[in-house]
Amino acid sequence: SEAEAAPSFFRARRRAAPRPHRRHHRLRHHRLRHHHHLPPRHHHSPPAAPASAARRAFGVEWVGVGLRMLPYIGFTFVNPLLVRLLVRHIEGVAPLPTPLAFGAAAAMFCVSCTQSLASYQFWWRGDRLGVRLQVAIGQLVFAKSLALTPAAKGRFGVGAIVSFMQIDAKKVAQAAPFVH
Repeated sequence: SEAEAAPSFFRARRRAAPRPHRRHHRLRHHRLRHHHHLPPRHHHSPPAAPASAARRAFGVEWVGVGLRMLPYIGFTFVNPLLVRLLVRHIEGVAPLPTPLAFGAAAAMFCVSCTQSLASYQFWWRGDRLGVRLQVAIGQLVFAKSLALTPAAKGRFGVGAIVSFMQIDAKKVAQAAPFVH
């Protein structure tokens, strides 16, 4: 019958076509990719869970944001000790040499400046991380919304999708600095 003959016809035709040598094929493929500036082929892996994807994408930056807060926390305990030292010097309970007293006052200033700088860096970088998370979530939801069938879009509704993209992503962005 014709239905049985068609597959054998195609099979025979495939066998008859000369197969290039593997090395020649790889070289040709390499030349095509590099001379025509084609993007490299990507191997698709299954999508990761949102938490692990966020950790892989922003993990180093998230740790860096947390490390920026350590000087602030560490120096929080230094200023009260320096104040106590200076008060005891002024009251005459434990007098200090004058250069050491001025050094303690200068140290209080330096500690306060360092705390201020560390706090500013923490909040600035934390907010920047939050904005990046917001953009990533918005792009992810947008890409998923493009893949929805019309029936699924009708079930969710455009308002819910926009809410996920903007309002819920904004809430995650606002919470990013507080996760530490």
